[in-house]
Amino acid sequence: MLVGRRDGSTCGGHLLSAEVRPTLEIVLTDAPTYLKRVFDAASGLALIGPGE
Repeated sequence: MLVGRRDGSTCGGHLLSAEVRPTLEIVLTDAPTYLKRVFDAASGLALIGPGE
């Protein structure tokens, strides 16, 4: 999640729960290519990257 602040800066992280009132603005963007999770042996994590 990315949150915009009044001064134009942003703060991002994982959203676990939230309450919204009275309004919520959501901006979705279409990825230029198919994305999928791929296991990265160096980090031991399943990272999101371009699919085939």
